[in-house]
Amino acid sequence: MPDPLHRRPTLATIDLDALAFNLRAAREFCGSELKCMAIVKADAYGHGAVECSRRLEAEGIDWLGVAIVEEAIELRQAGISVPILILGSFWPGQERAIVDWNLTPVIYSSEQAFLLESAAALAGKVVDYHVKIDTGMGRIGVPYRETDALANKLSAAKSIRLDGLMTHFAVADDLEQLDFTNEQIDRFDHVVQKFRDLGFDPTHFDLANSPGAIAHPRSRRTMVRLGGILYGLGGDVLPGGIDKPVLRPVLSLRSSIAYLKTVAAGETI
Repeated sequence: MPDPLHRRPTLATIDLDALAFNLRAAREFCGSELKCMAIVKADAYGHGAVECSRRLEAEGIDWLGVAIVEEAIELRQAGISVPILILGSFWPGQERAIVDWNLTPVIYSSEQAFLLESAAALAGKVVDYHVKIDTGMGRIGVPYRETDALANKLSAAKSIRLDGLMTHFAVADDLEQLDFTNEQIDRFDHVVQKFRDLGFDPTHFDLANSPGAIAHPRSRRTMVRLGGILYGLGGDVLPGGIDKPVLRPVLSLRSSIAYLKTVAAGETI
């Protein structure tokens, strides 16, 4: 007898060729000289972090971005070898895992720097990190007005190296707030100069998320962070009325019609 609990499943399919297409389209649009970081946090927004990361690595992605240490370790265990940035930093006690798995954390406090420095020195390594500057998002990051104290403390570190400076836009998808986005860029540039004045020479400067990369050419520095547009979500994350790359949807959902019914005009539903 047929299983009375059997249901036709809703089928979700991932088109990794579309993912690769979107990466190439974004690169061509933004400039092939730029480094690209693919954001694969939250299981690549439900698309499958390991599968997407493998394809992106095969396509020559420069960096991957995740939210937490555990997501980065999952990718390393799956054989992913490209640089991985931990956007949400790390909890005390996770610093040794960062060293052991060759990860790059975002930091925004001297306490985090001390923990990372201690773990790196114990392992006899020099570990890279990126500093996140809060230029107006109001989320994690050292406030742009308070970077001097952190930069001075970081200048004394011997076992960790500043590899990048970054920030995150608050309203890059809203062209009516262009002045605020430009103000964030100006604040970031001011902080960059402060670090340079102290002798820092980071490799990466990244401000641009997906809407920043596409809608704000001024924000394209050495690297752009691509999230939604990699998965074909241009209509959701980009402002309207601008030039943009052609994108393909990566996720498809297919199901079956459960019931069709004819309802006369005027009847309640």
